[in-house]
Amino acid sequence: MSIASSLRQKFASLATVLVAVAGLSLFAMMTLTVIDVVGRYFSGRSLTGSIEMIRIALAVSVSCAMPAVTLRGEHIMLGLLSGPPDHPLERLRGGLVWSFCSVVFVTLAWMLWGAAMESIEFEDVIGYLELPLAPMILVMAAMSLLSGIVVLFHAWGALLGESLQPSNQEAVS
Repeated sequence: MSIASSLRQKFASLATVLVAVAGLSLFAMMTLTVIDVVGRYFSGRSLTGSIEMIRIALAVSVSCAMPAVTLRGEHIMLGLLSGPPDHPLERLRGGLVWSFCSVVFVTLAWMLWGAAMESIEFEDVIGYLELPLAPMILVMAAMSLLSGIVVLFHAWGALLGESLQPSNQEAVS
C-alpha cells in the first residue's frame, strides 16, 4: 500500500467522523429551533439560550464539514483556465492553485488561533448562557488547519498528476 493510499484511507475515515459530527450538529440546530418555536407558540416563552446554542452548533457544523468537503473536492470550483489534465502546465496550475488555497486555510487557522488565545486571555463568553467562546474558536482553527493539510495533499497530487480524492469505496457517505 502506498503512502498516498494510506493517507487517503485515514483522511476518509476522519472525514466520516467529521461529517457525522456536522450532521449531529445540524440535527441539534433543528431540534433546538423546533423546541424554541413550539415553546413560543404554545407558552409564549422561548427556550433560554437557544440562539447561543444554535450559533455554536452552526459554527461546529460548518467547521467540521469543511475538511470533508475539501477532501472529496465537492466545493465550488471554476474551470476558467483549465486545460488537458495530462498537460504539464495544467498540473503546475493545479498545484499552484491548491497551494494558494492551502496557504489561505493555514492563514485562517493561524488568525483563528490568535483570536482564541485572545478570547482565553479576556475570558470572553457567549451571550446569555455565558459559555466560553474560546473552545468554539479553537474547533474552527483546528478544522481550518486540517483543511489546509488536506488541500496541501491535493496540491502535491496535482503536481504529480494524481488525484487524492477518495475512490467510491473510500468516499464519505
